[in-house]
Amino acid sequence: MSYLDLPRLTFFGQFTANPSTINNFPPNYGVPHEYNTTSSTPGGVSWNPYGNHSFSLSANVTNLTPGPAASGSVMSAPAGPGGAVLVDLDTEQQMVSQIIGMKLTVTVGDGSVVGTFVPVNFFDIYFNRLTGSNQIVNGDGAAGAAYQSVLTDLQWNEGSSAFLHSLKTVSPTMLSIRFIVDGYNMFAGTPTFNVGRVAGTIGPQYHDEPTSFTNARFLRPTSDAAQNGWNYIPAKTDLKRRKLIVDLGNATAWTWNDSDPAPKSNQPSVQVGTISFNGNTPSGIIATFAQTVDTSDAAYQSNAFVQELDIPASIFPTIGSTPLGIISDGVIVATENPTGAYINADQYVFRLDPSEVAKVTIWANTFETPAANVKVTLALNANGLQPAGKAPVGTPKSGVAFSPKSAKTGPDGRATFTITGGNPKNPRKVYNIDGQVYGIGWSWSADTIPDPNAFLSVKVFDTVPLPKAPTWWGNVFPILIQYAYLYPAMQQIFELDDYTQVVANATQIIARLNLPETNPGMMPITRELSAAKKAILLKWAADPTHPEGKQPKPPPWLPPLPPQPST
Repeated sequence: MSYLDLPRLTFFGQFTANPSTINNFPPNYGVPHEYNTTSSTPGGVSWNPYGNHSFSLSANVTNLTPGPAASGSVMSAPAGPGGAVLVDLDTEQQMVSQIIGMKLTVTVGDGSVVGTFVPVNFFDIYFNRLTGSNQIVNGDGAAGAAYQSVLTDLQWNEGSSAFLHSLKTVSPTMLSIRFIVDGYNMFAGTPTFNVGRVAGTIGPQYHDEPTSFTNARFLRPTSDAAQNGWNYIPAKTDLKRRKLIVDLGNATAWTWNDSDPAPKSNQPSVQVGTISFNGNTPSGIIATFAQTVDTSDAAYQSNAFVQELDIPASIFPTIGSTPLGIISDGVIVATENPTGAYINADQYVFRLDPSEVAKVTIWANTFETPAANVKVTLALNANGLQPAGKAPVGTPKSGVAFSPKSAKTGPDGRATFTITGGNPKNPRKVYNIDGQVYGIGWSWSADTIPDPNAFLSVKVFDTVPLPKAPTWWGNVFPILIQYAYLYPAMQQIFELDDYTQVVANATQIIARLNLPETNPGMMPITRELSAAKKAILLKWAADPTHPEGKQPKPPPWLPPLPPQPST
């Protein structure tokens, strides 16, 4: 089951994200003593240098399926201590930003359920999501992306809400959630700076099924449609109820002009149909569903474009063996694989220290039936990363290993792999970026139209020896000064590159370093500290004398930060 199943709740509102942007530029990672006032060329600080990486949601419940309607909200903790954080994997892989440490409170009438959002990265980013004359769509606000995860550690207080009682009965320990973010305002000084639009759905979730995607049907934009505002579409059949549930939430384009208070859907109502193929190219429409998919502004707020369609009697006998398509103005704009194949991994993003091992589970199905005994192959693939030029990603190949190179799925359509961190040996030393980032793709012969966004992003940290007696100047300062520059919001609490202030806050630093990665209070907030460097900091901080060592000559230097914002 997933958010596409019943009972299902829709929410609509806004999100707030406050990322630091200095770390978007690889040159800003430079080794302090390699900089000097004549040759330094930092990459700039961009539009939000003092961001604190916080993330929050504030939305209203807009629909309950089944009803009746009831007032309610979906809220996370506000920005600040205890709130969620938004974190990139690496400065050269910013397309899998993760939400970490978010707790959501869902209210319906006088009832509520509180859950922990399991950290996940966004996927299927859609850069043509919004167009128009509004300033916001000229920046990151033009893009849309999806987050799908589960809520765990549920605390139920159903009150008199029939909906919550029903949801708890079906799914008492875990809930599925998917939401779409778009319209993000990255223009400082404007009223909605760091705010964007969110629309999402919450539904049931069973154990022993993927948590970050729905293992059912998946439609891809056709080549022409992809350029004109179409993106990827999850779907699922409910044969007992003779329903097809489609999710166009992150699939259609919008327009936002200066005269409009909010984006406007520029996509007319669309149809779903069964499609014939010539190779991988759709060649015709076999039959269409009688109902249309409502893509109006009101529908997006009401149901996030997650809609149910009656499966016609003429289509029902073959819907389990025939690819589906989306038809707009008579044009086929999105289709399933002609084979009906869908393959995906349940976790995309990994941070590994040398010799650390992570498990990857990949699921394959054909027209929603588990694809048993099929071969799935892994291979290095850096096409989705953002190399800065001087420091190529994905090298050396020995920095990461995966096993086996190929595996056959079991009866449930699952194949498992392990990824092991090696020692990249500092291949990006030109920028002093720790470790290396790798892309690992998967392939299955039946997946003839693969999703280019679907691959594993892996950051592997370098091996760093632990000194017998670490000192401030020799070992600790070179680590902390980089964070002091890259995340200046921390400097407003205390200065990470000042010996006296670090010593005074050593107890707090130790506590933050030892928090689990899923805790939003973990230090550093960006999760860019290796276990080896963490061990250096902890060993030094544990010594009551906090050895200072000898200051290097010439004194360390970094480009000046911009003026701090007034408080």
